[in-house]
Amino acid sequence: AADRAMGLSGRLSDRHRLLLQAAVAFESGSPDQAEEATLTIVRSYPNDSEAWYLLGETRMHYNAFRAQPVGEAREPFERAFSLDPGRGDAFAHLYDLALLERDVEAIDSLVRQRYPDVIDPIHARAAHALASGDSAAMNEVISELPADEFTRTYWSFRFGWMWGDLRAGQDAIRLLTEPTRSTAWQSLGHVMTAYFAITGGQRDVMGQEFAVAARLDRAGALEARALLAAIGFPPVPQSEVRSLRDSLLAWDATAVPACSDPTLLLCVHDQAHPHLRAYLLGLLSARLGDNAAALRYARELGRLGGPPQVQSLAQDLVRGIRALVAQGRGDAEGALRELEQTATERNVQLLRDSEFYSLTFERYLEAELVTVLGRYDEALRRYESLGWVFMLPIAHLRRGEIYEQLGDVQQAIVQYDRFLELWSDADAEYQPLVEDVRGRVARLVAEPGRD
Repeated sequence: AADRAMGLSGRLSDRHRLLLQAAVAFESGSPDQAEEATLTIVRSYPNDSEAWYLLGETRMHYNAFRAQPVGEAREPFERAFSLDPGRGDAFAHLYDLALLERDVEAIDSLVRQRYPDVIDPIHARAAHALASGDSAAMNEVISELPADEFTRTYWSFRFGWMWGDLRAGQDAIRLLTEPTRSTAWQSLGHVMTAYFAITGGQRDVMGQEFAVAARLDRAGALEARALLAAIGFPPVPQSEVRSLRDSLLAWDATAVPACSDPTLLLCVHDQAHPHLRAYLLGLLSARLGDNAAALRYARELGRLGGPPQVQSLAQDLVRGIRALVAQGRGDAEGALRELEQTATERNVQLLRDSEFYSLTFERYLEAELVTVLGRYDEALRRYESLGWVFMLPIAHLRRGEIYEQLGDVQQAIVQYDRFLELWSDADAEYQPLVEDVRGRVARLVAEPGRD
């Protein structure tokens, strides 16, 4: 339908043709084109609420993957809402931005404007409690959430994912692991629970959850666990990396049946499992120092066929392997050149639902590389844009280190404190790092001239 509309777009005015182009670019995963088209419209037609809204949508959903601040979506949404107060969608996104930034004042102000037309009363209380760090109020609100599973799961998981609220996230996701769910949903629930566990520095719990998930869906569990090992934070013993590589070698990824579930979230990696196997074998080989094997798997990955979107993904994953090899050889600039060639233009749903399509490892590696090269402003943006929950600890830790290096004591303390919040119950093996960060905070607080 979009192709047909574009074919007939010559009949439209310049304004509406650009709006159509922007909408199609947004849906097809071309945010730069969508932003350019909408900016062209609003410069000539500053009262076009639809164009302002689409500009906000583009920035809201794609900016993180472009290492740009999501907060840049605020002005377009404010303009769209002021021009058309009936735009509940623009208002809802302004509320999302306030939640994302834990801006209690903005949350309360927005609630007063439209409460309870758009924002559920219980959700508003939960947002205020979480944003202000009032755990007692949060526990009270959670106990009052409606009994229906969707409401409880959606809101609790949303807070857990956005802010690393591990209890809220795990409590919500556990509902997916109940025996009444399909095998696919149960496995996903255990994988996501494992993600929340490692976000809290709990490797033993993570391992238990992955073991259960593997009995239900070997492919999804093995791919997720291997990716975490490739990222390497928290640090993974070499013996575990070897074991995971052996498991990948013994796994016949071509035998994974085609996905028949109507939910994209469950089928997002359909037809890509052989590609992900080669990719993960490449990354783990590089982590083990076997660069020859890593590059061999990169070549194998590059030769695999498949649907266009899978082949496009494969080419980017090849660059990820090569970049990791280059980093291991001490060539940070060469590694960065590899990653700068990745094609990040993918539909926002693929970016949202897949840690592979969103190039989570590659974006993390880019952040590490620009840090080494002393490009601190860029590094801060890149760490902030790492959206998957298991990336929150390293993102806060690295930002704390960078702010400390730059002499921004206040921001360093904020980032270190958020890391400590996440790792308050970390396993004993990680407590030395926790104590080290606590010591950094204590030294920064005690600096002369601080209250």
